Amino acid sequence: MQGPPVALRAQLPSLSQRALQAPPDPRISSASAIALGKGDIDAVHQSILRFNLAQEAKIQAAFEEEQRRAWARRRDVLMQLTGCRKEMSIWVDETLSTWKSKLFSVIVQLLILINVLAIILETEQVIADSAPPDFFFVLDVTCSGLFTLEIIVRLWASKSICSYLGETMNVIDLVSVLPFYIGLLLAVVES
Repeated sequence: MQGPPVALRAQLPSLSQRALQAPPDPRISSASAIALGKGDIDAVHQSILRFNLAQEAKIQAAFEEEQRRAWARRRDVLMQLTGCRKEMSIWVDETLSTWKSKLFSVIVQLLILINVLAIILETEQVIADSAPPDFFFVLDVTCSGLFTLEIIVRLWASKSICSYLGETMNVIDLVSVLPFYIGLLLAVVES
């Protein structure tokens, strides 16, 4: 059996240190050494127990500190996300309050205008024939994708799904995008 590590030897009582450092005396039998050193062995055992408990306490303290740091990082990310969500809510809901919200509103309105013009021009046979192949389909996919992105941003910026669906304009936005996805789904099923 090996003796305790060097770091532990510094913590042992002086009598135990002398017993560990001294070479074994061949005149003393192992039975008498146990009888003579029972108090020393108990002291060494107690020191080892204290050392193990101290190590476990250090490990537990380090683990708890890491958990606190991880929670603080998560809390900071959530606070940034909450701040970002509030700012996005201002962008999409309060259309004239900041330059960012005005820009967002203008982009959405231009997108609606482009989409309506594309639908009107697609019905004119002369224009539909002179347009590049799949031009109106690509334009429809692009506009529908951007409208879907707007819906996702508005949904993310809202407080809850119920508050999002509680506004009539949001429901109209959802219903206006559904025909594109239903047509896309039917085209996939048919092929």
